[in-house]
Formats: sequence, structure tokens, C-alpha cells
Amino acid sequence: METTDSPRLRLGSLHNWANLLQGKGDLPEACMLYEKVVAIAPDFAVGYFNLGAALKAMGLLPESIVQYRKAIALQPEYAEAYQNLGVVLLNKVRLEIVFWLSSRPLVYMKLSGHRKDSYYERS
Repeated sequence: METTDSPRLRLGSLHNWANLLQGKGDLPEACMLYEKVVAIAPDFAVGYFNLGAALKAMGLLPESIVQYRKAIALQPEYAEAYQNLGVVLLNKVRLEIVFWLSSRPLVYMKLSGHRKDSYYERS
């Protein structure tokens, strides 16, 4: 039987608490607890995965990519981590394209089929 101060029991409690906070939408607090979880158990792939998910939900895409990659490095067959990593990378690329196009309106108009003067012809 494990004592209440056992590291494994503490790890499980912290991880469960972080999961509850993430479910309630308290993402910064959940991230803090997930960081404690992976500090206690740096070989716990699920901890990195959940930290990545919380960071992704906060819109911190580069940070979530790092965590998903750590989970995959620890557990190469972690299919859900690959899936989430792929989604985050795709979203990051989409955002980069949007930012790039928004700084180049003429390129956007050409790619989208709009003519430069079509906005002035509508009056």
C-alpha cells in the first residue's frame, strides 16, 4: 500500500487536479500543474501531451509543439500526440499565411481573384 506522501500518488493527484482545472477552463493554472507533473516525472509522456493540449487551447502554438514533440520522443507510438502535433502545425502555418497576406493586400487580391479597381467600381 502506498503512503500519502509517495511520489507516484503525488504525481497522480497533481495530474488529476490539472485535468480537472483544464476541463473547467482554468488553463494557466492547469499548465502550472502539468509543468510540476513533468518536473516530477520527466519520462511521463501523457504529462507533456496534456501540457501541450492546454497550451494549444490558450493559443500558444509554438509552446504546444515543443510539448507534443517531447511526448512523442518519450513514446514514439503515441498516435494522439502525432495527431495533435499535426493539427497545431497546420494551424500555425495557416496563421503565418494569413499574417503574410495581410501585410501584402495586392498579393491577396491577386490570389483571391479580385481586381485592384473592382472595389471602386461598385458605387
